[in-house]
Amino acid sequence: MPSVIVQRREGVFELTLNRPEVLNAVNRETIAALAAAVAEAAEDRAARVVLLRGAGTHFCAGGDITMFAELIRLEPAERQKALYRIVDTLHPLLVRLRHMPKPVVAAVQGAAAGFGLSLVLATDLALAAEDAVFTSGYIHLGTSPDGGMTATLARAVGLKHAAELMLLGDRFDAKRALELGLVNRVVPADALVAEANVLARRLAAGPTHAYGRTKALLQATLGDMRRCFRAGRAVLIALVGAGALSGCYYDVYTGYWRPYPWYYPYPPGYAYPYYAYPPPSVNPAPGYPPPPGAATPPNAPVQRAPLPPPS
Repeated sequence: MPSVIVQRREGVFELTLNRPEVLNAVNRETIAALAAAVAEAAEDRAARVVLLRGAGTHFCAGGDITMFAELIRLEPAERQKALYRIVDTLHPLLVRLRHMPKPVVAAVQGAAAGFGLSLVLATDLALAAEDAVFTSGYIHLGTSPDGGMTATLARAVGLKHAAELMLLGDRFDAKRALELGLVNRVVPADALVAEANVLARRLAAGPTHAYGRTKALLQATLGDMRRCFRAGRAVLIALVGAGALSGCYYDVYTGYWRPYPWYYPYPPGYAYPYYAYPPPSVNPAPGYPPPPGAATPPNAPVQRAPLPPPS
C-alpha cells in the first residue's frame, strides 16, 4: 500500500497519510511521497481545494523512530547529508502548502505531534475531532523544533503561547487548540470525515482565484517563510552534528536525558495518551528499550543538575 493516498473528487484533491500501523508517523519515503503529492496538487488546475487527513485513528504522530534510528547509526558526515536530504524535501512541501493558490484543509484526529503539528500549521483551515491531541514534542529529544514551527506557531498563537508549547512540550487537547487558534472548529470524532468533506466541497464550489489572491495577501503580512525555514534548517543540522538526536529524550519527571525507547518521542504515560505499551504490530528498533538502570548516554546534551518536574 502507498504511504500517501491521492484521491480526486469534484474539485477536491484529497491527500491521506497511510501508515496507520505507526500512527501515520513519517519516514523518508513518506516525506518524499507527500512532497510529490503536494506538488501535484499545487499544479493540478482541476483541484480547487486540498484536503489533508490521516488514515485510521490518528492524523500524524511526527517522525518515525526507524528513520531516526537509521540516522543515528550513520557516520556523522553521512548523517548530516541524509538529514539535509530529509529537510530539503520536507520544508519545500510545507512552503508549497502555504503558498499554493487554493485552500488547504486539515482534518485532524488522534495524535498531531511534531511534524504532524507543523502540517496543521501549514494549512489554511483545520477541523479537529474531540479526541485530537497536539504536542510539539521536539523538546523531549533535546532539539529545537523543525518544520518551520518556530515561525508558524508563534504567528498562529503569539510568542508567549508558542514559547510555552515548545519549551515545555506538553500535550494539549482539541479544546485548547481551538482556544489558541490552531484549529477553526472542533467536532465529534465520528462526524469529522463528514464535516471535513462538507467544508472541502463548499470551498471547491467557491471562487478559487479569489481564494488564491486572499491567501497571497495574508501570507504577505507574515513575510517570507523560506527565510525562517533556512534558519531552522541550519540549527537542526548543527544539533544533529553535535549528537543531540543520537538516542535520548528529556525525562520531565527526573530532569535528566535518557536513552529513548523505540516508541519515540513519547515517554509512556506522559506525552502520548493512547499507548502506555508498544503496539504489537510495530517492531522495536535494535537495542531498545534499554535495560533497567541504563546510564544516561554520554552524547546527551550537557546538563549539570536536574530540573524540577512541572507542577
